[in-house]
Amino acid sequence: ALAGVSVGLGLDAYLGFRLFPAIPLAAGLALLAARPEKRRELATGGLLAAAVAALIFAPLALFFIRNPHWFFNRFGQTTAETLGAGNSGAALAANSIKTIGGLFVQGDSNWRHNLAGRPALDVAQAFFFLTGPGVCLRQWRRPETWTLLVWLIVGLSPSMLTFQAPHFGRAIMATPAIAILAAIGIENTWKRARS
Repeated sequence: ALAGVSVGLGLDAYLGFRLFPAIPLAAGLALLAARPEKRRELATGGLLAAAVAALIFAPLALFFIRNPHWFFNRFGQTTAETLGAGNSGAALAANSIKTIGGLFVQGDSNWRHNLAGRPALDVAQAFFFLTGPGVCLRQWRRPETWTLLVWLIVGLSPSMLTFQAPHFGRAIMATPAIAILAAIGIENTWKRARS
């Protein structure tokens, strides 16, 4: 129920968060596949979370049903240069490279989001972060690892889909996944150093 409250409030608060439900959906499917003995509990919990999120989002959903043009209004404004361009595939690829590069090389130039141009991760953070997905891929049978990787991709996608990439404000949803992957990298490095 608390997860549903969080998702519902996120959907009310931030446009890019409309992509977030893909993360718990991916997590739920991965958990259902990995733990068949807990399918009933997982399904019940997932349905409860979805129902609470839908209840909280219902007033805004009703507004969008009555005014459908507002649902895609801001999305259309921010993606026009990327997805509306004649060569949208090239624009999307360029934005993806800029967004990923924003983590390591050239960050957001907007002073509201960051020290202008500074990458999101310093050298040590980048090392541990890059170690994290490697550990996850070695533990590919664990559903949590797939959740983290999906979370990272979904979290970075608003910056990839819109103009002004890298845009740290639009990629804020990826921050917890980046932090957890870096923590996994730190734990893995610590274990290797001790052995």
